[in-house]
Amino acid sequence: LRGINYNASGGGNWMGHDFVALNVVSPIIPPTIDTFRITDISVNLANGTMTVTWPSAVGRTYKVDTSTGLGPAGSVGGWQEYDDSVPGVAGEVRYEISLGVPIPAKQYVKVSDITGNG
Repeated sequence: LRGINYNASGGGNWMGHDFVALNVVSPIIPPTIDTFRITDISVNLANGTMTVTWPSAVGRTYKVDTSTGLGPAGSVGGWQEYDDSVPGVAGEVRYEISLGVPIPAKQYVKVSDITGNG
């Protein structure tokens, strides 16, 4: 990647990277995003819940994490483990999350297939 950023006086700053290296942290190649993803989210403000749906299979185990600010785990608004033992079923899982009181203005959810990680 090479580029130049011009300024109003006609000067510019060059920047360049000759290569990018990816660090492999796991010998397991994760599935593509088309293989596993949340397919539906619905919110029921009357009872303060959010229902999350994703494709599933019998024998799989899923983990659900939630966040109100996408920060790192342990920080205010950071990711928190909500449930680390959601059993897979044939077809799809419909999982209900309690949003709490007051209902947060933003709520993020992350679902991971953790089969075999225990």
